[in-house]
Amino acid sequence: MKKVINIFLFVLCFTVISCHDDDTISPSLTIIQTDLNLKAIGGEASIQIQATGEVKATSDVEWCQVTEVTTETVKLSVQENRDYPGRSAQIIITNGSQTKQATLIQEGAILTYNKAEQIQSTNNQAAVLPIKLSSSFPIQVTIPEKNKSWLSFTHSTDGSGGSFIVSANNTGKARGSDVTITSGERTLTYQVLQYGAENFVGSWKGTYVNQGSQYSLPDISISAADENGIYTISGLYKTSVYDYKVQATYQNNMFVITGQEVGVYVSSIVPMNVYFCIVDNIGFPLWTANNSIGLIPVLLSDGSFVLAFADNGGVAGEVVSKISFAGFLGDPSLDTFQGHLRLMSNCFFF
Repeated sequence: MKKVINIFLFVLCFTVISCHDDDTISPSLTIIQTDLNLKAIGGEASIQIQATGEVKATSDVEWCQVTEVTTETVKLSVQENRDYPGRSAQIIITNGSQTKQATLIQEGAILTYNKAEQIQSTNNQAAVLPIKLSSSFPIQVTIPEKNKSWLSFTHSTDGSGGSFIVSANNTGKARGSDVTITSGERTLTYQVLQYGAENFVGSWKGTYVNQGSQYSLPDISISAADENGIYTISGLYKTSVYDYKVQATYQNNMFVITGQEVGVYVSSIVPMNVYFCIVDNIGFPLWTANNSIGLIPVLLSDGSFVLAFADNGGVAGEVVSKISFAGFLGDPSLDTFQGHLRLMSNCFFF
């Protein structure tokens, strides 16, 4: 009987021990949801988990710090990313038994703008000049105090840019302002210019470069428009014998000058017909009226204006800035072209 009891006690103990082993549960760790895609401006992020045991979390970079860990949530604090490239951080979560990894991705600093909008030109009437502008960081617009009486800026409600608000110009003079736009560590400069053709009518001095040497133009004149809206520019090629005058129209806030015949050059050899020409990138003259160049107002740092010959899109497929007075024997063609009587680059009036 005693032997039977001992066997029974042994079986009972084994059963109890076996039941205790079956009740032991290993700590679990599961990532439920992540919120780990951040803008460049940074902020808070979190990882939802389901875990048992003692949970710990670490980040492999200094700019992303673990701020709180529970069995349900891992919270993170992410600094601003002021660099252009995006970046990532690895978040390691463990409960001693299992380890999980999550990747946090942060955008780079983005500033989107239209370079063609950095110079805003308008006539002397009141105007609203919209621009497209978006950034990862808040945008600050700085207008010089002296120009705030006629110029302001309004941000768009959807964050896609804004508009310059320009009041009517009754001063009788062209005016303009530099505007500084700052976002994060990036800075852009815009210009807002307000004028009409009438503000540039009158006498000027000028200068141009030819073959590395600079020459002066002491007696430039821009006439008022005639009944057909034509302006006359004189003094580009003026000597005691010749004064080749050039006709221009006023379009898109600039004077537009096309290829045109301007007179005759009489030498000791053979008289030549003289044309005002735009010079292409090879150096050939473009004398026809379907090619043009702009005489464009340019704002200087002191607030004054000069007029510069510059590309206006008037020569298909090329960016041009040189002009010339070219001589031809008879009707103009490359065969009758005799050379540039005056070749002018970097030409402007002041």
